[in-house]
Amino acid sequence: MPVHGASAADTVGPGQPVRSCESLTALRFPDGTTVTSASQTTTTPAICNVELLIPQNIHMRVSLPVDTWNGRFQGVGGGGFNGSVPDTQSAAKTGYAAAASDSGHTADSSDASWAWSPTGMNASLINDFLSRALHETTVKGKAVTQAFSGKSPTYSYWNGCSNGGREGLQEAQAQPRDYDGILAGAPARRRSRRTGSSPRRSGPRS
Repeated sequence: MPVHGASAADTVGPGQPVRSCESLTALRFPDGTTVTSASQTTTTPAICNVELLIPQNIHMRVSLPVDTWNGRFQGVGGGGFNGSVPDTQSAAKTGYAAAASDSGHTADSSDASWAWSPTGMNASLINDFLSRALHETTVKGKAVTQAFSGKSPTYSYWNGCSNGGREGLQEAQAQPRDYDGILAGAPARRRSRRTGSSPRRSGPRS
């Protein structure tokens, strides 16, 4: 994905950023995604945390090791019905550029009321939760990683359990080029019941 303000450097190795963390707020994406904040921690190892908003309402974070990047990218899955951005700093502390999102809505992870509107099911939010937020977060996360480090990740992995496991299987099926390896623990697959709807049956129960 073309990103305005990204560096074209290709000679810098892992662990050697080509720009400051704060300068990532200048990145521009063709689909209107905006970087809402970028700040570097004072911890060891130092982490650059970048917050983005993907239209219409997907909030995501990329956590980038400043000096200890291992050249790899990790997508981090959420739990329950998500609704908040999972921890990405833990993976970044082990060397990964890590990204995750709230899956397109803000709510407690046990609350699925966002899936309904006064006129029925909220199709756009459900689509974000089931699939769109996963791919968009991966694409934007890799783009921010490249802008910061000057290199694309050598390998990309997914790590998630429960809903995060479902998300991993969804990525494997719908976007097989997003990740080189997927750890999908205890995947939650009963999507219709998880979002409160009842499946229609065309015949008698077997």
